[in-house]
Amino acid sequence: MIVERGNHKSTKKNDKTLNKAFTNEIQKDWLLPITVESITKIKGLSIIPLGVAEQLTIDENGYRVPKPRVTHDDSFPTLSRISVNNKIIKALPHDYIYGQCLRRILHGIHALRYKHPNKMLLTGDCTR
Repeated sequence: MIVERGNHKSTKKNDKTLNKAFTNEIQKDWLLPITVESITKIKGLSIIPLGVAEQLTIDENGYRVPKPRVTHDDSFPTLSRISVNNKIIKALPHDYIYGQCLRRILHGIHALRYKHPNKMLLTGDCTR
């Protein structure tokens, strides 16, 4: 079961990041903390492991600085033995909002160029 497996190793050294993120989400009513014992009693519950990834942000002086961010891994099997990613019915039409997509893509390209200033960057067709 996913509970025995636990979160990704990256969470072990990032307690402060997790506590700050969860406190913020609880205060905004986006997260409802529950006990481990109650997990099996909630019908249809999906459990996914957490991780912490390091991304770059900009400080008050405009310098690029690393910042840890909480991540969710939806590729792991849940209690039903099916991952959240695999529960999606791809044949159904969905309304998508791409408000932040272009900004994130541009940030990603910028980060790659920053890390690899002399290498050619290639893009792929993600619609196939």
